[in-house]
Amino acid sequence: MNMSRLRLLPLLLLMAVVAFACVPKKKLAAEVNAKRAAEEKSKRLDRDLDAANTKIAELEGRLATANKDFEALAIKSKGCEDESAKLRNENIDLQKRNAALSDDLDRIKRSTTTEREKLDAALKKKSDELDAREKSIADLLDKLEAREKSVQALQAQLDARADADGELRKQLEARELALKELQEKIAARDKAMNDLRNKLLSALQGYQDQDLTVEVRNGKVYIAISDKMLFKSGSAKVEQLGKDALAKVAAVLLKYPDMDLIIEGHTDNVPIKTERFTDNWDLSVIRATSVVRILTVDYGLPAARVTPAGRGEYFPKAGNDTPEGRSKNRRTEIIIAPKLNEIEEMLKTN
Repeated sequence: MNMSRLRLLPLLLLMAVVAFACVPKKKLAAEVNAKRAAEEKSKRLDRDLDAANTKIAELEGRLATANKDFEALAIKSKGCEDESAKLRNENIDLQKRNAALSDDLDRIKRSTTTEREKLDAALKKKSDELDAREKSIADLLDKLEAREKSVQALQAQLDARADADGELRKQLEARELALKELQEKIAARDKAMNDLRNKLLSALQGYQDQDLTVEVRNGKVYIAISDKMLFKSGSAKVEQLGKDALAKVAAVLLKYPDMDLIIEGHTDNVPIKTERFTDNWDLSVIRATSVVRILTVDYGLPAARVTPAGRGEYFPKAGNDTPEGRSKNRRTEIIIAPKLNEIEEMLKTN
């Protein structure tokens, strides 16, 4: 009985060695399965050992089978060793791959940290910009609210002035109508003055331009007669040539009862002092008065329409530094102006 146990013991040890030899060093699925199979086999052998105590005879009969099983286990052990070597090689490859992955992971972590810092900085910048934008929007909203209140106030004022605007529009329309009428009257006056100028030019044909000119200025007709036609030097008596010219002027003006006349005497700046004339101003006034008497007494123009004025040397037409200039300044001007009572009333009204 003891010999059988002794013979069985090496078999059990071999089976145990084989079982433990098949255990892989890493926790892989094949190792776990092999270990579990070995544990089950060990448990089964323990049961067989217990049964062998009572059935030694049966175990001896099965020894040959056990030897065969031992050979099979030896072959299996060899396969397990090959598998173990293969697993060790795979484990080395896995370790290398793991190291490479670890390096990649570290690199990715470093890159991610840098990118995250950039992203955080960009986010902070955007956040600051958004805060500034929100503040700006808030300010704009405040201004808009103030503007809306101002617009509402203006609208209220406009509503309040609506009736006044209607009345003002009526007044403007009336004023525009009056202005149109005034423009028409002024145009008619200008036309009348041009017609008068043309008639005077026709009546005064034959006189030299240096002796007598007729022109329209500022809505008035100006007849300028040189002193050579009217007076001798230092005299205020109208000569016959001047009387003839004044007769033609009066004949035309008698047909224009709405015209007023201003007779202005002008001199050069050469001083004069005689028993009759104190200075040039005195001379210009007396000469103007002489022309007025000719027009009113001799040729019948109403005296109320004619006003004499002496300008002396103070309104020259040319410079007094040459004989030609002084000659132009020694003149008598007949200024013919239309009665503007109607126009003046319209201007006062509007």
